[in-house]
Order: sequence, then C-alpha cells, then structure tokens
Amino acid sequence: MNGNVFEAALGWLLGYQNDAVRQQQVSWMASYNANWLYGTSGRPALPKGFWNVVGTDVVSAVWNSDAYCGGYFQSVGLEITQWWLNSCSDGFLNCTSQRAAGSTWFTDTQAFGKRLNHNQSRRQCFGLDVVLRNDL
Repeated sequence: MNGNVFEAALGWLLGYQNDAVRQQQVSWMASYNANWLYGTSGRPALPKGFWNVVGTDVVSAVWNSDAYCGGYFQSVGLEITQWWLNSCSDGFLNCTSQRAAGSTWFTDTQAFGKRLNHNQSRRQCFGLDVVLRNDL
C-alpha cells in the first residue's frame, strides 16, 4: 500500500476528509484571511467592533494545576498541535492569527499572569470570566 492510499484511508477513518477539517488547513486559511476575512489588513472593516484575547502558550505538565482547567487531555492535545505552530500560539492558532481581525484587547499574561490555551480561553479559567465581566 503506498503512502497516499494509507494517508487517505487514515484520514477517512479519523474523519479528516470533510470540509470542516479542510477549511482549517494553512493554505485554506491563508486564502480566507486574504480574501474574505473582514477587519484584516487590506479588507473592509468589521461592521461591529471586535476585540480578541490572545492566548500565548500551552501548559500541559502533569504537575502543573494550570493544565487541568478545561480538561487535562485537551491541554495535552493542544501542546502536541503546538509543535506545528509558532512559538507564540494557543495550541490551535498562532498569535498573529489571533490578532489578525479586530483589535487586541489583551494577551493572557498581561491580564492575569497565566497562559491560556485555545480550550481555556472559552472557559472560566484563571479568573478570565471575572476579567471579562468587570470590563463589560
């Protein structure tokens, strides 16, 4: 069995042969960012204000309690995906991508001295919910 057939079969088995996954590939995202994503350089402004919180790193050490907020195995998974990203990333998006649209509100370490991975930035980790409520 050659490599292409094996990769295709493995991709099908794991559910990677669908548009939701293809659209997250770097080449597809580059096309979206360049041609469709409002609020980025050279594109029309966003119709409403948009502020982002930038996650800068992933903590997954078993002895570090920060790795458990939002799920330890999710943190480990994001640590693995970070191997293919820039050194500044939340495990899913590079910091440059997180800052691309809208305005940066703050980075994780500026707000509360903790690093938020992609999963944690959508949960009540490290007082993020309090920071957001107090500002709104």
